[in-house]
Amino acid sequence: MKIKLIVAALVLLGVAYFAFQKNDAPSGTESKNVTATTPKLGAASVLNIDPKIRSNVHVSTIAPKLAVSTEMQLFRDRKDWPGIYQRAKNGAQTGEAQYLQAELLEKCAKRPPSADPRKAAETPESKREQFLKGLAGSEAQKTVRIAAYDALNVDVCGELKQIEYSKDDIARLTKAAADAGDPHGRAWQLMGDIRKASEDDFALRKDPNGGSSILAQGARPMSTYLLADEQWEQVRGMLVNGDSGVLAELRPLLASTLKDGSLSIGTDGQPIENRALWLALGLVGCDLGQNCSANNRQLLSACAYQNQCGSASLQDHTFYYESSPHNAQLVESYRLAITEMIRTGNFSNFNLIRGTSNNGNTFIFGGR
Repeated sequence: MKIKLIVAALVLLGVAYFAFQKNDAPSGTESKNVTATTPKLGAASVLNIDPKIRSNVHVSTIAPKLAVSTEMQLFRDRKDWPGIYQRAKNGAQTGEAQYLQAELLEKCAKRPPSADPRKAAETPESKREQFLKGLAGSEAQKTVRIAAYDALNVDVCGELKQIEYSKDDIARLTKAAADAGDPHGRAWQLMGDIRKASEDDFALRKDPNGGSSILAQGARPMSTYLLADEQWEQVRGMLVNGDSGVLAELRPLLASTLKDGSLSIGTDGQPIENRALWLALGLVGCDLGQNCSANNRQLLSACAYQNQCGSASLQDHTFYYESSPHNAQLVESYRLAITEMIRTGNFSNFNLIRGTSNNGNTFIFGGR
């Protein structure tokens, strides 16, 4: 009898001990244990993914969303562009007002007709007709793709299309915006300087006499971006404030191949994988407040032109259509690293390393 009582007492003590340990555990321990014991999925699990089902994976939003003016928000939402232009032109000539004028003229002003007689003038109607001729697939697919095309090509310029395009006017407004300290104008101006230097460097390397004959034959205007050390410091400084428009302006540079160097994220000195960083920067833009829902313009374009329709968000589209499983994990690691840099204002782990390259692969991403 005494032995039974002793055993029962020991059992009760054990139960009490484990109950105490569970109740005394620090907050979050239970979820951490659950995460740690969650079984990993095999690579073939990607066969069960459907991009039309909204992902239940939490999307981090650790980066603070920068407040923007009403006019800037309207511009990003593609609303009332003619009204924005008139108010910016007729109001106080702040840096932002001059930047918005330059941006709207760049996107909407009427370009001169092509000097090439073989290129017939295209109208919105003729472009749509050509798009419809090239559609394939079922009627249901065509209906969805046509709807995406029409949403993508809604006319937001209106009367601004009657203004004659002037490269000099746009350059003047951009410089004025940059000189006034507007971050978007500064990023635009810096990217213009870097592109010009990169194009000149390419032309000089291909043709020491000036490169005009090379360019006339249709060669690429540049093979890599030429980035000076002081320009890289400017870039890092511009990223600190977490403005999604500034990030979008700098994104082609950050993800493209550099001459005599490469970028590195972290402390191991490993050069970035360019396409993964390009995709990650798009998702960082989502964290900073850009529209990344189903009516995002990249998603509309992918649906209309590539029949990649139905993604619930840019994140789901990126991980399903744009990335291998390996790259998806790399994209996410870059995204988290960069948003944390923006949150803390510390870009010491985002570095330009001279003399390194990405195994001979060249990536040039476009912008503007």
